[in-house]
Amino acid sequence: MAVPGSGQATITWGAVTGATAYDVLRTTTTGTAYATVAASTSATTFTDTPLVNGTPYYYAIRSRNTAGVSPLSPDVSVTPTTGITGITISGTASYEDKLYDLYYGMTGKTAYKPVRYAELELINANGGASLLATATTATGYYSINATAYAGQTVYVRVISTAVPSGTQSVEVKDLAGTPALYAVASMNLTLSNNSAPAVNIAVPTSSAAGGAFNILDVYTSGFHFVNSLVSVPSPTLALTAYWQPGNTIGTWFCNIYDATDCPKGAGIYVLSDAAGMQDTDEFDDDVLWHEFGHFVLNDFSQDDSPGGTHYIDANDEDLRLSWSEGWGGFFPTAVKSWVVISGTTSLSADPNATPTSQYVDMYSTGDAAISINIASPESSLDPVTLTYYCDNTNNYCKYAANEVAVANVLWHLMSGPTTSFGMQPIWDAISTFPTATVTVAPVNLEAFWDQFKHLRGTSFTSEQADIEGYYGNRLINYREDAYEAGSGDDTPANAVPVSLPASTVRYLFKADGSADIDYVSFTGVAGTSYTVSTTAKDTLKNGADTTIRVIRETGMAPIVQNDNYDIASYENCDAMGNCPLNGDVYNYSTYPPQWESEAPLSSKVIFTAPASETYYVEIKTTPSPTRPLSAGRYGTYTLTITSP
Repeated sequence: MAVPGSGQATITWGAVTGATAYDVLRTTTTGTAYATVAASTSATTFTDTPLVNGTPYYYAIRSRNTAGVSPLSPDVSVTPTTGITGITISGTASYEDKLYDLYYGMTGKTAYKPVRYAELELINANGGASLLATATTATGYYSINATAYAGQTVYVRVISTAVPSGTQSVEVKDLAGTPALYAVASMNLTLSNNSAPAVNIAVPTSSAAGGAFNILDVYTSGFHFVNSLVSVPSPTLALTAYWQPGNTIGTWFCNIYDATDCPKGAGIYVLSDAAGMQDTDEFDDDVLWHEFGHFVLNDFSQDDSPGGTHYIDANDEDLRLSWSEGWGGFFPTAVKSWVVISGTTSLSADPNATPTSQYVDMYSTGDAAISINIASPESSLDPVTLTYYCDNTNNYCKYAANEVAVANVLWHLMSGPTTSFGMQPIWDAISTFPTATVTVAPVNLEAFWDQFKHLRGTSFTSEQADIEGYYGNRLINYREDAYEAGSGDDTPANAVPVSLPASTVRYLFKADGSADIDYVSFTGVAGTSYTVSTTAKDTLKNGADTTIRVIRETGMAPIVQNDNYDIASYENCDAMGNCPLNGDVYNYSTYPPQWESEAPLSSKVIFTAPASETYYVEIKTTPSPTRPLSAGRYGTYTLTITSP
């Protein structure tokens, strides 16, 4: 076959059994005076140039091997012409996505979705050279003017990298020695005069690249979501995701190189270990967006999380960890809500079965491993154990040290049910952490509260009751307790008298963000032993790090004090925060804030009253130089006073 071009001709022939090479011969008079224009080529196509437009040319082929050469083939005629115009290749690129529902995970149904804003290339089928590059649109459509390559045999391929906006980039690579992008190619086609072939590329789930294009699409939505919240999209925003079938690393976000956890450098590593851990995340959109949430904190905010193991029902996490993971749990629900409102693309979840507030994580089998409604966690049934994740009896999914509680607070600030703020004020608060005018170190839910309130300004007064209600529903009481009313209880003169035995729940919180001090008084009897403590574990799970001082009425001098239960003080720790405790050494800079009776948050004193008089108990938060980074400035505590 011979295909004309302007000043050229492309000749294509079928392979000959036993041939090791081919000669291409040409003449301008059929059957006579052939001249060799290509000798001993191993290809089965050849483009002859330059030629004279309007002149007929005749081509014949002969094959070669060690035995010699074959006779010439019958010749074919071709006439180059300047009339070669409008050779356009167009079509769509799509990938097959898996649909999932609320409780059961993957439904077995699939739907093809467009490969959006992805790089697409025109490739010379003989040698693999890239001829042209373009990008798909929001609908996966592309169009290439290939007139200059008339007569050549080519194919189109779509590549797992996209430009969501401007110079931003997201790419999905394998984990080979030098990680490579994924590419899926069309069938070969020969470009002929004035042709306009439709070339569609569809990537099925069975393809080795199938998961890569879902990851690419999920993170493209993540970029668009973030861009909708900023006044000027960041031109340098870039993300690399690493994935391949059988990958045992992840799923997590790394911002630096680590030989074990991040062997290819910064990016998101997507787990795909069906045989070992029986978990694959390439089609788990919520898991992918969760890690994108960490990427967002790293690039647009501040994330002080020490990392480590965390669980949905754990309410004794480091406050920095519960904030970071709570944000990660909330982030997919925010993206999905925006996708539905903006109509930017269809969701992989079945919209009739899964609300946007549902967080779903699946096993490699497609069965749901985690399915929890961030908006209403107490109603969420664990699909594996068929028990509820959260229950009021044990106060699971409550307190600032629980990631679901953090996610729930953020969801209600965004969506209501009473006052709703949308996503923009939440974004404004987290994105201004690095330059905040209020205290934000270390970053946790308290830091978010302070910055959110600061940015609301005078509007906060009318919104305060609803906001405090969203927090209070999770037993996070960032509000003054009843004892702060009027003259308050911040001095011995205003101490609240109690009768023994006493047990009272208090909030260590001042509306203006300043350090709170609470005073309680009781009448002591000379020679009687008293125990004063804040060791009730549940109420300490909002992270307040208490100290206790007992002060005598006579002279108002402290007779006993304590910072941490079971150790007199952790001010004697070394520079790294390592502190001795019961013969062991614990690092209180990263220590979980609630650790049974040995918590660095708890305080306890035992003393014998030297006289029958009034005693004052002072409770306050530890000054920041001695407070562990895992703890907070606000919170609740239960003060208990007993004799003995």
